[in-house]
Amino acid sequence: MIASISRLFCFALVLVNVSWGQAELTVHDDRLHISLMAEAPAIRNPIGIAVGKEDRIYVIESHTSLRPSTYNGPKSDRLRMVIDRDGNGEPDRITTAMEGLHQAMSVGVSPQGLVYVVCASEIIALLDQNNDGIFDEKRPIIALQTDYQHPHYQLTGIAFDRQGRLYFSRGNMGGHAYTVLDTDGTTISGYGDGGSILRCLPGGTQVEEIATGIWNVMGMDHDAHDRLLAADNDPESRGPNRLPHIVDGGDYGYRTLFGKGGHHPLLSWEGELPGTLPMVSATREAPSGVLSGARTSFPNDYGNSLLVACWGESVIERHTLQPDSLSASASSSALVSGDRSFRPVAMATDSKGIVYITDWASNRYDNHTGGRLWRLKPKQKNEGDLDPSQRLPRPTTDAEKVVREIRSKHEASDAPTLLNLLTYNDAFMTHAAVESLAHPVFWESLLKASKDTTP
Repeated sequence: MIASISRLFCFALVLVNVSWGQAELTVHDDRLHISLMAEAPAIRNPIGIAVGKEDRIYVIESHTSLRPSTYNGPKSDRLRMVIDRDGNGEPDRITTAMEGLHQAMSVGVSPQGLVYVVCASEIIALLDQNNDGIFDEKRPIIALQTDYQHPHYQLTGIAFDRQGRLYFSRGNMGGHAYTVLDTDGTTISGYGDGGSILRCLPGGTQVEEIATGIWNVMGMDHDAHDRLLAADNDPESRGPNRLPHIVDGGDYGYRTLFGKGGHHPLLSWEGELPGTLPMVSATREAPSGVLSGARTSFPNDYGNSLLVACWGESVIERHTLQPDSLSASASSSALVSGDRSFRPVAMATDSKGIVYITDWASNRYDNHTGGRLWRLKPKQKNEGDLDPSQRLPRPTTDAEKVVREIRSKHEASDAPTLLNLLTYNDAFMTHAAVESLAHPVFWESLLKASKDTTP
């Protein structure tokens, strides 16, 4: 026992320092190694990243998001393709897979291998007719109509569940009116309601808003138990940034209608108001990328972790998740930290579980001339470590299923069950019960319940 504690203590003190050009990085786990894979001018202004068929690495180069008048880069955003056939961390080829993108924010690959790009005002499916990794056609599947023009607060993040459904995030848009349109004519409109998480089928049909009350989610991913977790930036003068567990019908408490600062008494940030949901964990400043540890080839203890890239504090965090009723809580620590020039944005893994990280390489928001692509992997394969394919999501407590069952109770005879759920010490259960009890069939029961002596 003493020897085990001693080894653990020594492990906690190990820091692996890497210097590359002007960037100095520290890896806080001596079992992992980080290396520079590409940098400007080969990769400039990199933000979104995803890995597609044959481990082709797709990286969004941002050239139109916040473009200075003196900027001399390409006229449009580009989707770059990085090929490393032998897996030695040195690209064999870096080429452009798609040009002509405008205010591109994120890129994602569906379980079927289809590549999607989220731009500020639309989501595009990219078609590759001859499977050479170079895309021949852009097919819009989701559109956002609004007079608000800041790209960082419109359509931003992307994720897929095991069924292949596409999840995307919409920022708070300064409270301006908006309409989201899908390919079959369904529209979702609003204003003043903060940001939201939406879902549609791969072809852009059956769009629906599944959660609201967020500020500005950039990164999302499903963890080892198939929970969708998102990195939400804080509303300016109220912290911390947060990692919420997104469920159908979830309300996470923020409304642009009540001000940008986040301190209005009708705003909730930590689930403190009835009917709003708490965060899983707090993050450092400007979280922009989320990656499940179950997708990596890191040692087995990462299987129940979530990696969060915090652009504002030059760090990649590791959040270790623990069950908490229907949801989870987490403790966090720094996994990779760097100097002020290290600005991690997004992360993705290949089929071998190697992690690739885009680095904006500047504390400036506007387009510039820098950028890097990093590779993070285990130093060696340890006996007993699982391959990523063996870490596919295996729900233990299917929170989404429980929440859906509660929200589907719309018979008058369900009233006693729903009212009883209001006494549970679980925000996700009580929130789902409130959602159901809002149905008109329960109004008579609610009027009677309002005279009850219990809060």
